[in-house]
Amino acid sequence: MDAVVFDLGKVLLDWNPRYYYRQFFASEEAMDAFLAEALPPAWVSEMDAGKPADIAIAERQRLLPRHAALIGRWKEGWHAMLRGPIAGSVAILAELRARHTRLYALTNFSTETWP
Repeated sequence: MDAVVFDLGKVLLDWNPRYYYRQFFASEEAMDAFLAEALPPAWVSEMDAGKPADIAIAERQRLLPRHAALIGRWKEGWHAMLRGPIAGSVAILAELRARHTRLYALTNFSTETWP
């Protein structure tokens, strides 16, 4: 093995919409229900696949107008969805770096949120 490719989100960086959206709900259950209905993983995957966030947000707002305001906060709150490094993965990265392994990173984070 002469090279290793790491993903960023949920591999090297702890990313979860819960970190941002928690502040808008009185309970974890209410937030979980919102995320499951309004911002499900399949919706996030559309942006991961290249759909511009502005288009994905507008489409979702039209589909779920009662959640439009919170859906609209996606881009402004995106950085708050990041918590920092995932220690175990970063330790592996450091070990590989010390061994002079070629290292690469890739991400499907939107260029609108992760330039």
